[in-house]
Amino acid sequence: MEAKTTENQEETRARILDAAEARFRTYGYGKTTMAEIATDVGMSAANLYRFFENKLDIGAALAQHCFAEREKAILEVVNAPESSAAEKLQGFVLTILRHTYGQFSAEPKINQLVETIITRRQDLVQ
Repeated sequence: MEAKTTENQEETRARILDAAEARFRTYGYGKTTMAEIATDVGMSAANLYRFFENKLDIGAALAQHCFAEREKAILEVVNAPESSAAEKLQGFVLTILRHTYGQFSAEPKINQLVETIITRRQDLVQ
């Protein structure tokens, strides 16, 4: 029973994150409320707080996912066995630049989220 409950909680957290990300992309971090996210998921705002303490925690979870994607792309470049050290360094820098540019040019509203996380959750950035 414990595993099923944990699985359901993880599924619910994933649905919340998907709904929040869609709202942040459309309206921006600052113009999104916990109540709107809860409505999008089909739950009460009070129930949403069982899964995330606040909107910043939702943003932090989304940021961690983004950081993990970037890290995966960087590791692919750095761990390429056929590349020289110079090629790996160049690939490292270009991968970071492409990832950053791609995110911000395609998703300008996500920039609000990134700015908030950088200033209010520095533990994630470091």
